[in-house]
Amino acid sequence: MADPHVLSISLLDDRGKYRAVNYYVASAATLAQVQTWLDAHINLLEACVGGKIASITLQFAMAITDPDTATPVIDCPTDQGALAGFTATGTGYKHSIYLPTFRKTLITAGEVVDAGAFAAWYADILAGGTGVVVTDKSARALSGFLSSKPVNRK
Repeated sequence: MADPHVLSISLLDDRGKYRAVNYYVASAATLAQVQTWLDAHINLLEACVGGKIASITLQFAMAITDPDTATPVIDCPTDQGALAGFTATGTGYKHSIYLPTFRKTLITAGEVVDAGAFAAWYADILAGGTGVVVTDKSARALSGFLSSKPVNRK
């Protein structure tokens, strides 16, 4: 059975706090089908909650096409990773992407090696693809790679 899509509706209360209502949607549903259902459902939700709907996102379940992902690499726990920093158009703020289970072979003398597999990864982030532009949370296109470092997150 395929993983479901995740539909998340963020609600803002009168104290300025956000909390999301999450729905799991069968992965056979298309974006158009989810939007049609949501258009009819949203008023029913609004009748039940007092918060303002602040945002709605849909996370699609995707097929894993790379057979190399079948087995995890030994000694690459999820709390040991790398933090990669990027610039984005129209802002002076840095955008970071955390990569959990970062391969220790890509770290030398306590630093992430800016070459090989890692350089190819961040170059692809910046290049995007047909119709795909990787952005920060404010939808500003990532425009350059700044730096990276190994980090531990619990």
